[in-house]
Amino acid sequence: SLNYDDTYYADQWGTHSQSGYYYNIKANAAWEFIENYSYGVNENIKVAVIDDGVEEHEDFYYAGGISKVLEGYTANNNGTGRPRPKNWHGQCCAGIIGAVHNNIGVAGIAPKSLIIPFRIVKNREETKYFSGKRIAKAITKAWDDYGADVLSCSWDIEPHSSITKAINKAYTKGRNGKGCVVVFSSGKGNDSVAFPARLEAVISVGAIDREGNRLNGSSFGSQLDVVAPGFEISTTDRSGDYGCNPNKTTNDYEDTKYTKKFFGTSAACPHVSGLAALMLSVNPNLKAYQVKNIIEQTAQKIRDKSTPIYNYSVSSAHPNGRWNKQLGYGLVDAYEAVRKAMDIDLYIKDTSSDDGIPPSNVKWVYNSPDIWIETNGNPIGGRIYNVCVRIHNKSDVPSIGTERLFLNWAKAGVNLPWPNAWNGNTSLDCADVPMGGLIKDTLLPVINPGSSVVVKIPWMVPDGNDYDCGIFEGSAEQWHFCLLARVHDEEGISGENSDFCEIGHFVEYNNNVAWKNLTVIDGSNNKAVVWLQNHLSTTQKFRLHFTAHPNSKNELLGQYAETYIRLSPNVYEAWNAGGRKGTGISEAGENRLRITENNATLKDISLPANAVGMLETEVNFLSEVIPQDKTFTFDITMYDSKGTTLYGGEHYKAIRDDNRTFDVVAMQNQTAMPEEPVTFSAVNIGEPATYLWYNAAGDSIASGTTLSTTATQSQQYRLSVQATADGYKGYDTVSLVVRNGAITSLSPNPASGHAVVTYNLTSGVSAASIVVTNSSGLAVYSSAINVSATTHTLNVQNLVAGQYSVRLVSATGEVLDTKTLIVQ
Repeated sequence: SLNYDDTYYADQWGTHSQSGYYYNIKANAAWEFIENYSYGVNENIKVAVIDDGVEEHEDFYYAGGISKVLEGYTANNNGTGRPRPKNWHGQCCAGIIGAVHNNIGVAGIAPKSLIIPFRIVKNREETKYFSGKRIAKAITKAWDDYGADVLSCSWDIEPHSSITKAINKAYTKGRNGKGCVVVFSSGKGNDSVAFPARLEAVISVGAIDREGNRLNGSSFGSQLDVVAPGFEISTTDRSGDYGCNPNKTTNDYEDTKYTKKFFGTSAACPHVSGLAALMLSVNPNLKAYQVKNIIEQTAQKIRDKSTPIYNYSVSSAHPNGRWNKQLGYGLVDAYEAVRKAMDIDLYIKDTSSDDGIPPSNVKWVYNSPDIWIETNGNPIGGRIYNVCVRIHNKSDVPSIGTERLFLNWAKAGVNLPWPNAWNGNTSLDCADVPMGGLIKDTLLPVINPGSSVVVKIPWMVPDGNDYDCGIFEGSAEQWHFCLLARVHDEEGISGENSDFCEIGHFVEYNNNVAWKNLTVIDGSNNKAVVWLQNHLSTTQKFRLHFTAHPNSKNELLGQYAETYIRLSPNVYEAWNAGGRKGTGISEAGENRLRITENNATLKDISLPANAVGMLETEVNFLSEVIPQDKTFTFDITMYDSKGTTLYGGEHYKAIRDDNRTFDVVAMQNQTAMPEEPVTFSAVNIGEPATYLWYNAAGDSIASGTTLSTTATQSQQYRLSVQATADGYKGYDTVSLVVRNGAITSLSPNPASGHAVVTYNLTSGVSAASIVVTNSSGLAVYSSAINVSATTHTLNVQNLVAGQYSVRLVSATGEVLDTKTLIVQ
């Protein structure tokens, strides 16, 4: 247990808040956070204290008498890292790092870490170090042979290339390639960070006093990273005449195994080393550079608002936040660093390929695959359904189990800004019912690293009849719902607490927010309604985009169905006032447009401030054309006038019934004289349907199963039949040929002597003839006729018995009509 009731804990001002002292590293808050964390900590994190040696101590024993001080190394290759009689410095550093929480002595920052002692000092009394090459060898052995995770070094020395190479290698190759965290004291030369602390691979640590001031003698400058407590630090000591404060008096602590007078950057460095070990204990997968970045990013900006003022500023040389020459990024914060190290990052996918790294750079931000309702179609108002939300853990540690999921709904719309469209504060003018609201917030279970869970939330869908008013009257059941899921974890949600946030930005830039707008069009549900609005405080122009997507067989909806949109009167008028601009559309009735291309646009829809409108989509599958894949998808999106800012959209899934088909048949092709009445008829498809007839120009000219017209010119008529039940549709065509002449009768027929041809000619025919041809097509009779008369007598006595064609031919050679004559 990470308890901290140790004897001298109260004197450890640098680890926790005390009366009158506010500048601490918040280690107690970090311990409490870890204690409440169900996953526990890794107890095998090793800290190499590269100093003048460390020995066993009563505060270095776990329950059961097991020492946390492992066998180490002496730089002359002749020892195990234990101190010589007059060496005490490393013992003090080790106590700050890892003293056990055992109700005696002091409380170490990483109490479950293991200590590996490395002695690089010949004699601390004279501060004589082994050679640079021997120190470099010790640094390399620390990670390569002894498996150290953290290297704690409270010393400085003259620059040496071997040491530089050894540190860089430890930083890049240690911990099986994740890198060792290398921590050095900044030195005691005041205005220049010492070697090796100045190296890029190192976390350089300066010291502060109880009031948060830079300690006199704490080196500072452009290579300083952070500061930690370094004044009158309580820690472990060695028994005897020498200790962490060589000039200590008998009242230091009665037990000479402890001191409360460890000073300077030597004391500050192990605070950060212990923090690094604590971070790795909760997330051993962190790389060395990540540990360094987190410590720098979470550092406290102390004394920037009180005298003396340390001015922190942003610079390209210090990318992890505001920085100050004397305090670096500030005082380390164990609590925030541990929380960030645990990196409990839960996310909901915006697309199937979303890896949880924002921004998701997704175009269709409202089509999350991780949100769905347990139903095959659209939910029906007044019924309870399970809303499913899949949540992923992208971090290296399990979630805590205190995270929460918030699920909101909104009436389906292409523009739903956060929060007003989702919190119930928006309602229709014609009905006192909310347009959205919170479904539920619920506690999430623990989610293991790299895993996901599906959370099911029961939801009673609002009754569509409550919204059957105003522009939505008669279409309420086609008006569906949108869902928005938010996860509260260690990552904040940008914009969540603002008064207004573009929903597209809200989703794309927060990996713990996802949005699902989906309308299913199938069966009897061939229409769907969404609302749109101008959410801004002034009149604005908008665009609507229609985009059809190829299905799995590379088929597009336009090949197998007709798609229409109907705008509410105010939106249609707004588009009309903007010049009726658009592409890929055609007029199809009052406020109704047909989509004629796979990508279509309505531009310059100028809506007044806070105006609300309606958009109805209708899909009519063609009855006689069967696709290979029955499922099609398309999107309708709303943008600003330039088409650059996405305000939202609706995703549609249109599903064709493979077994749904019927034949459309128009009866039958006809020939007629000008002004002659003509009637065409449709074969009844055997179910309620709408029958419409269209002329060659595409104008609807009749409804019902018959078309009665007067012949004026030759043309084709098109019959459309649309089933009432589901909107499925089919077409057929018939032809009308208008002639300038006609043979109205042949009498007698069959004939054996003479036959009278009765005919009609229009005034436009100035000359004509009767031509008789045999079965081989050869003319056997030809005679001019009187265009003012109506009859002509044929003499067929000399013709061989058989079948002949009697033709009425104009002077230009046009065959005006043909009849069959039988000669006996």
